[in-house]
Amino acid sequence: MWQFWALQRWKYGTAAMYKQRLDATKLKVYRRGAAKQRFGDAVFILWHPNSLLNGTSVVFHLISRSSTVFPVPVVLRGHLPLLPTTSQETKREMAVTVYGPSYSTATARVIACLEVYGVEYRQVPVDLAAAEHKQQAVLYGNPFGQVPVFEDGELKLFESRAITRYIAKKYKGNGPDLLREDNLEESAMVNIWMEVEAHQLDKAVQPIIFQLLVVPVLLGGAPDQKIVENSVKNVEKLLDVYEARLSDSKYLAGDFFSLADLNHLPYLYYLITTPYASVITSRPHVKAWWEDLLSRPACQKVTANMKR
Repeated sequence: MWQFWALQRWKYGTAAMYKQRLDATKLKVYRRGAAKQRFGDAVFILWHPNSLLNGTSVVFHLISRSSTVFPVPVVLRGHLPLLPTTSQETKREMAVTVYGPSYSTATARVIACLEVYGVEYRQVPVDLAAAEHKQQAVLYGNPFGQVPVFEDGELKLFESRAITRYIAKKYKGNGPDLLREDNLEESAMVNIWMEVEAHQLDKAVQPIIFQLLVVPVLLGGAPDQKIVENSVKNVEKLLDVYEARLSDSKYLAGDFFSLADLNHLPYLYYLITTPYASVITSRPHVKAWWEDLLSRPACQKVTANMKR
């Protein structure tokens, strides 16, 4: 693994130093320090982690404003190996990529988590009506031909809830601790209600959303009202359990906001837009919990895009 130090010119000759790891052609910033030097544009020092221990040399690369790489060899210790360079080595780290449309509940779940942590990401829309999610570009990341597909460097993930766990662990230092893994009991409660959302609420709400929103909008058909009414009854029973739980704690896992709460956003948002919104609004504790969730800037941004 090569490491990468970048010194960029600031006014009055002060340069900012960034310690970065070079993984293939992608860079990731870890620490920021300062160094007072004078450089024409930017100077990059490339070396192997063992170089400071075994006496091997390093190489300077002068980066012009046109991003052309000019190797400038400087022997610091030992002999100087001529290391190959490419223009890709000078590119900034690519943002993570999410393949999927904003209206997809699973895609929205992932994007909501990225927004909570302020993670830069690139979204690639996928036309579900045209079955683009079954084509090779997406299949490359998801063998089941579903969205979303999540790319972070060479890592490719699928299944939205697994992706949100990954995001919550990787970017824990950037925002709220959504998994509470430092506390065994709190973490256990988060896991329980994440399971409830995935295996209870999802199954109860999904037929309503499919019949009222997907069938008429994407499939051009008429909803099966019997399926809708039976599903609404199931949701009502389930939300009675939520009401009891939320009468004892502000959030599902306890008196702290967690991934168990956030993962509910997409399906409940669509549910509240149907004629059956009262299943939420008629339960005071569920209603207060939902309004708290929806008031968060990350959730507002995601749901605004889901409307389009």
